[in-house]
Amino acid sequence: MRLVTVFLAALLVAGASLADDPATYDQRFGVVATDTSGWNGPVMPMQGPQFFDPLNCAWWYNYSPNLTSNAVAGLTLFWPGYQRLYMFWTLAGTYTDAQIQALAAGAKAADPTRTIWWAMSNEPNDRGQANEAASTYPQKYLKFHKNLRIGDPTCKIIGPGLLDWRFTNASCYQTGKNWYTAFRNAWAADPACVAYSQSVNGTNYPPQDGFSLHSYHLGWGTGIDDWRWCRDDMQACYDDLQTFPETAGLKIWNTEYGSLITNSLTAAADMMSGLTLWMRDQPWMERWFLFFTRSDRYATFHNCELFDANGQPNQLAKAYQAIAKLPDGASFTHYPYTFSYDQTTDYIRPGWTQNNNIGQRMPAPGVKFYLTQGTAYPAQSMRARKFAPQDGAIYKVAFNYRTNYDNAKCVLAMDTSAQTNAWQVNKYGTSTDYVEIDLSANPVDWISLGLLTNTSFTYGQPTEEWHALVSNITLYTCPKAPTVTDEGAITSSANTLSAQWTTTGGAQPIVDYEYAIGTAPGLANITAWESVGPAQSVERTGLNLISGTTYYFSVRAKDAQGHWSPKGYSDGIRKTPPPQTISEAKLRPLRSYVILDKVVVSSIFAGRFYVQNEDRSAGIAVVSSAQVQPGDRVAVAGPTDLVNGELVVTGTLLDAHPGAGPTALTVNNYMSGGESFGAQPALLNDATSNSNAVGLSNVGLLVTLSGRVTSVDSSGGFFYLDDGSALDDGSGPGGVRVQAGGLALPEMGAFVRVTGAMGATLINGKPVRLLRAVSSDAGL
Repeated sequence: MRLVTVFLAALLVAGASLADDPATYDQRFGVVATDTSGWNGPVMPMQGPQFFDPLNCAWWYNYSPNLTSNAVAGLTLFWPGYQRLYMFWTLAGTYTDAQIQALAAGAKAADPTRTIWWAMSNEPNDRGQANEAASTYPQKYLKFHKNLRIGDPTCKIIGPGLLDWRFTNASCYQTGKNWYTAFRNAWAADPACVAYSQSVNGTNYPPQDGFSLHSYHLGWGTGIDDWRWCRDDMQACYDDLQTFPETAGLKIWNTEYGSLITNSLTAAADMMSGLTLWMRDQPWMERWFLFFTRSDRYATFHNCELFDANGQPNQLAKAYQAIAKLPDGASFTHYPYTFSYDQTTDYIRPGWTQNNNIGQRMPAPGVKFYLTQGTAYPAQSMRARKFAPQDGAIYKVAFNYRTNYDNAKCVLAMDTSAQTNAWQVNKYGTSTDYVEIDLSANPVDWISLGLLTNTSFTYGQPTEEWHALVSNITLYTCPKAPTVTDEGAITSSANTLSAQWTTTGGAQPIVDYEYAIGTAPGLANITAWESVGPAQSVERTGLNLISGTTYYFSVRAKDAQGHWSPKGYSDGIRKTPPPQTISEAKLRPLRSYVILDKVVVSSIFAGRFYVQNEDRSAGIAVVSSAQVQPGDRVAVAGPTDLVNGELVVTGTLLDAHPGAGPTALTVNNYMSGGESFGAQPALLNDATSNSNAVGLSNVGLLVTLSGRVTSVDSSGGFFYLDDGSALDDGSGPGGVRVQAGGLALPEMGAFVRVTGAMGATLINGKPVRLLRAVSSDAGL
């Protein structure tokens, strides 16, 4: 925007070495940095790499075509490794053809291995800048373009740097679009210009290798800079350029941008960050140059400065550097660039209480927490906002902040999903800064930012005078924690464990996985962390597994940029003796510890569920309140016991997977129950003769019985069913006792068919049949 910017050499360390090779920088980032004295103060030469290195900027310009300083004799303005955009601030008639050719040849000679770029005229549509009329510009442009190509046939030339595209202001008398339209029309009306452009680009319009635009939100007097204004203006410019034959397909060089009218560095950094992050995602944006001033005569421009009084990068510079260091393809969520504030619930630090009297506003691009006059604030209370990425885990978070409070009473803090008090700052009075917090050692799912109160007090200042503003929040993301699955709930293997995993999130491919095995999630006390490359499963042999011990796999993923995901964990697999069939479990002595694996849930009742083998050869009740569904294939473990004459497992649910429910076994009343089997006693057939049931034991199986209702006990919720087998359990009515559960009791004398789990109960101290019904139909 302004011709003159100045940098204080005293603020930089003389002779500082290069921090990184400029070739490793993102080559799209540049900075405006001039070496002239300006309107205020003595000559203060810009010091090259000592200026660029803290910004990670590979490109720069100083509005000059010269290789030497205009202000300091003998100062050469060329540094190997850094690329300079050379510029004619105005296409003045004082330059001769020979001078233009010599400048082009000299720039090429200084850097012979690179393509040299030239910019032509600084804001010709601005009265305070080059101020060149579009009607007379074609002959000037022709002269400079032609002679630059003579001096360096390989050079590239971008057109005049227009101030904005669609809007004007007090200084910018004509929109960039109108100025450029008038320029190209004047060119097309000049036969000499047309002949030249036809030879260069095959059109009747001015040749150029890139399109130069300056982008500012020039809402003078508003005190607000909105980066989206610049975004929309540049997008409109690019769309219009596609309609011109000489510019269709050209990329845009934003050769000046920044915040000119904000009232704080925080706001300036917010504006810059939003626009820069957006530009780096547009394939048609070629370069951008952040405007820098120091000691400018316009006091409101002080927020364009990049270094503080001690020569250290300030909030704006640190934010620019952070974005410049963001690798191509990196995954990040920027608020409000790629996401909106849609959280509806405050985050409260564990152990603290929510304070709704801490006000909260969400002015883009941040959140402001403030205190209200006359309010009594209790100690250890807070209000905070949680932020989570769109996808992936967070390995770094960056944000701007501005605070104004008594640090004995208030603290600005950040918490994470992994730990509390991940960051906090106590500042007294107005404070503004840019913060980056590295979480790569322990990536997290979310972060929170908010205001804490340390002590109780009554706030007497005007509302919002004490506040914490957090903004420009950027979450840099890596893959999510892998989802890890082992081979089940139990294993009988003494030396082998296996697992598989998947992960999502992050923009980069996964290049490596590491796993470890331990006796708790995250521990590596059985095997150390080992790489398996991109494989998503492992079988580890040669182990010495101990019965009764549960083992866990921990897995993490590394992306192509070297960022590790959080660790994912399996749910644990327990080393046990080989599991038993239900029949084997029943044959063991009473109160033996048994393990049943891959058995089918047949029915569910309050406090217990029944399982059986897939082939319906045996079943048993599991006393447990675990949440299962009929058809689940489960693993359970626990001791056996006799409960009211029925053998059960007092079990722990180890594993469950859904499946199809079993089919009931149809039997007559006489063959239900069955004789003794292992620890399951035989059920009573006839209480008068004290004779027991005969046949195979089917206690625990899902069965279907049919018959006439001989008795209904509404108070007990049961009825008796007789199919002519003449069973007598000693309670009075003949038949099999059926516990109706939630089913409606049938009418006396009705013929019904009932499906349920065959169980047992005690009557007069004897184990008798008890069918726990799950379904019935009447009227057979």
